[in-house]
Amino acid sequence: MEHALHPQRVLVTGGTGFFGLALLRQWWHARQAGLIHADWVVWSRYPERFLLRHPQWAQVLGLTFEQVDVQLPHTYPKATAFSHVLHLATDSTQGALATPLSRFDAIYGGTRHVLDYAHRCGAKRFLLASSGAVYGTQTADLPQLSETYPAACDPADVRQAYGCAKRAAEGLAFAFGEARALEVVVARCFAFSGEDLSVDVHFAVGNFVRDAVRSHAILIRGDGTAVRSYLDQQDLADWLWWLVTMGRAGQAYNVGSDQPVSMIELAQRVSQLHGQRTPVRILGADLGGLRSRYVPCVDKILKESGLKPRVSLDASLSKMLRVVEAGGNVGAVDCAHR
Repeated sequence: MEHALHPQRVLVTGGTGFFGLALLRQWWHARQAGLIHADWVVWSRYPERFLLRHPQWAQVLGLTFEQVDVQLPHTYPKATAFSHVLHLATDSTQGALATPLSRFDAIYGGTRHVLDYAHRCGAKRFLLASSGAVYGTQTADLPQLSETYPAACDPADVRQAYGCAKRAAEGLAFAFGEARALEVVVARCFAFSGEDLSVDVHFAVGNFVRDAVRSHAILIRGDGTAVRSYLDQQDLADWLWWLVTMGRAGQAYNVGSDQPVSMIELAQRVSQLHGQRTPVRILGADLGGLRSRYVPCVDKILKESGLKPRVSLDASLSKMLRVVEAGGNVGAVDCAHR
């Protein structure tokens, strides 16, 4: 294992979304305990909106929010020193609203701009939040996707523009790192649960929690056989922080849970945890090529880091239910990977 570079000043792009909120909480607790001393600068397109919803972050010592759109370099502040950069900014909540071209431009172009900025700031470590979508379609007979899986998303299928753009951004980041002596690590992120996950967009687990609390039935749009796995955002934050500080440069790591659950099983679990036994209805709709299975192999990160998931799926779902029952959860403000 490479020697970890102690963080001195950290830049987080997209730091007011689902990923960012989890990391902010982790940073704050570690700073309170004296385990982390580095200041954090968080970039967001809408920091004022975020701080209105989360005013507790407005006056935190060592934490600065800046209004920046990573796609627009003219919004970038003057380069100052950073030791670590976490590039999390990718809006995956827009669904069909984003065209394949705009999605590709945003992911690839934004990554290029942030890499250039990291270099100007003298950063030594760079974490790119990528996606399991880079592997393309996972067949039903393939239990898990490993980092060595040879298949990839199909560039001729514009529905896979998100995964293709992420794959291109990975190649760009690794090439940039080799040319500029920047230690690049890639997190291929799968599916997640947690109290900050939006319940009003296209994330099935969030929709199920919303339906259980606010509706008369939990609706499954497909036939219920699609399989996913979910890592809680608390564990997600632990894993991302290990990757940016200790992950091997030039390597990609899957980030997610390796415990599969079908959509019907997930909906039933949410219903049971809610306690009111909300009925589950299967609509059997055609979901337009939605992948039937999406489960990673995470042996690599578990072996190298020694980390283990600390929050069970039931505990994560219970947290989500409590938040929605209390009238909370307005969704991630800036970005949430899928």
